Amino acid sequence: MSILLLGAITSDTLVFPKQKWKTKNSLGGLLYSINAISYLTNETIIPICNVGYDIFGNVISFLSKFKNVSLEGINQVSVPNIVCNIIYTNEYGFQYDIGKEVPIKYSQISYFINDCRFFLVSSMTGYDIELSVLKKIKQNSPHPIYFDYHILALKRDQIGNRYLYRRKNWFAWCSNCDFLQLNSFEAKLLNGFEIKTKIDMVNFSKPLLEAGVKVISITQGCYGVISCYKKNKNIEVLKLNAIS
Repeated sequence: MSILLLGAITSDTLVFPKQKWKTKNSLGGLLYSINAISYLTNETIIPICNVGYDIFGNVISFLSKFKNVSLEGINQVSVPNIVCNIIYTNEYGFQYDIGKEVPIKYSQISYFINDCRFFLVSSMTGYDIELSVLKKIKQNSPHPIYFDYHILALKRDQIGNRYLYRRKNWFAWCSNCDFLQLNSFEAKLLNGFEIKTKIDMVNFSKPLLEAGVKVISITQGCYGVISCYKKNKNIEVLKLNAIS
């Protein structure tokens, strides 16, 4: 049995104006999830993503070091990989992207579904996987889907600049999974105001729980995480403090 990880591996250029404009180049995106999960389980991890020809060799070389990571789902495409430039003028930074992604097709996923027991889907660029594909996974697989809303909170203009955007179909994205993760910033964008109390959390989560989502979790940085789920037809809220 395997764990499937869906999303984009990115080329990241990080700029730190407060540190004399120090610049750091690295591979990012889905690689962070692969790296973390590979140390948490001995099960086979299969990343499914489309990687530009210009970084494909580096990605394969990096992932070959992990004994429980399969390279079968990594597909080389004939265009350069997406480059995410993030300038940390504040906590979240200003981002602009260079290049375009090749979205993951359902046919790339269906081959692995029978031997899979869990999906982790993380929107690393907002264009790496389409809603229709997420819906198809939900419809055709009995296995749980953990979905990180992530960069769907930002849209991209024609020259690559990112800006805040509350998608009209955000509920469809968030309800086609079993476990939903957002940070407080993303949840505020969708909810219209910051989620501070348990009542706020219930009001935000109730429609999603009724749509079939099992657990909604909102990460709150140094304040920990707040989660909402159903138990015996009642909606429960669990608040966990961050580890200091």
